[in-house]
Amino acid sequence: MECEVRRRSTHDVESLTFIIVFAALVAIFVLWLGWRISFPLEIDGNEAFNAWHADNAFSPNKLYPNPDVLILNNYPPLSFIVVRLISSIFANEIVAGRILSLLSIFLVGAATYRCARELGAAPKYAALGGLWFIATMARGFAGYAGMDDPNLLGLSVAAWAFYVYLSARSASTIFAAFFLMAVAGFIKHNLIAIPICAIACVLISQRRMAMPIMIFGLLTCATFSALTVSVYGSNFVLQLLAARQVSLLAPLKSLDHLQWVVVVWPFWIVWLRWSPDRRAKIVTTILIVAGTATWFLWKVGAGVDENVQFELVFGTSICVAVVLPVLHDRGISTSRGWITLSAVFCLVLIARLLVSPECGPYLLLGSPAYRLMIARQSLVVDREVSRIRTIPGAVSCSIQTVCYLAGKAFVFNDFAVQQQIAMGRASNSEIAAAVRNIRFETIDPRAHW
Repeated sequence: MECEVRRRSTHDVESLTFIIVFAALVAIFVLWLGWRISFPLEIDGNEAFNAWHADNAFSPNKLYPNPDVLILNNYPPLSFIVVRLISSIFANEIVAGRILSLLSIFLVGAATYRCARELGAAPKYAALGGLWFIATMARGFAGYAGMDDPNLLGLSVAAWAFYVYLSARSASTIFAAFFLMAVAGFIKHNLIAIPICAIACVLISQRRMAMPIMIFGLLTCATFSALTVSVYGSNFVLQLLAARQVSLLAPLKSLDHLQWVVVVWPFWIVWLRWSPDRRAKIVTTILIVAGTATWFLWKVGAGVDENVQFELVFGTSICVAVVLPVLHDRGISTSRGWITLSAVFCLVLIARLLVSPECGPYLLLGSPAYRLMIARQSLVVDREVSRIRTIPGAVSCSIQTVCYLAGKAFVFNDFAVQQQIAMGRASNSEIAAAVRNIRFETIDPRAHW
């Protein structure tokens, strides 16, 4: 009995230690993301893209123009509407989108905690899973975390919808969960791994409900689509389904993007063999398989970025929480004593967070020169914005955020034009004629992070 008490005490100290370490790392990484929000430097070219569309959220012909023009909008409208509605509180749509993105990381982290608890993880392990998600996004995906992009906002809705499903004790709650998943899809349409997992779980454990739920989901999506078309016209469908080049080799060339999830998988695979918890094993397996499969599916398309991996990161973070309790009971004997596999697991995760080329979080804390450099770069943006503002007519900037801040309209999208040419929708001569009245300006590269 005394040995058991000591063992539990050791486990509690170990868990608390790692929670403190993870929380400290989260604080360091998130502090940098929060500090970064107020600066006008462009984090990613999508920021101006999303901000322009948020500006036009209530202008149907501008939000979804004819597909043969020089710009593209293949995103659903809900994120633009949300950003537009809250933008008056902030400096502009870019800042509003960045703050939503940063808040969404914490919402998904909290949903990870709740999902892990529903799958049987103790609070301390569920907390580590939630902290791992936040830390991974803030460290490994800093190009999207706290950046004006709808993916994390959509994921936050989908993740909480998944918790609603896991915790459902009635049919009406399950239907509510799938309704929320449909809402998430109209924030960002590539969020399909979570609904696939939920449907698969229904087929396994509640087979009689599967058909009504699938019909309900299809009708919900059809209703949302019909409402969107009635407001924004058929261009919404044409833009959403805009053709792009496809390559089956593209995912293979992007396997390094999976480095933030594969670090968890060996421990999860071992856990699958040891754990007696059938439900947790089924849910995590389907989440990982669906997340990996949809990542591969989306990555075959040209221009698809690492945001299509976020559902997989969410699923893997749940794995962290459910795996740790089982690993606590097994360990490795060393010359210095006994070390639990859970401690090895956490140390591996911490090492992964620390080994990264992004030094911004550390420089923010320890380098006044770094903070001064960013302030000076912001002055460069101000000068470039003032310069672009004086140019009459249509302008396209090499750093599009400068054009957006200068009040210029969205007139040229390099990716959309490239795909039109590649897919045979337009010739070089036709594009040359179309851009005749657009002035292309090269912006000082210091205007970008």
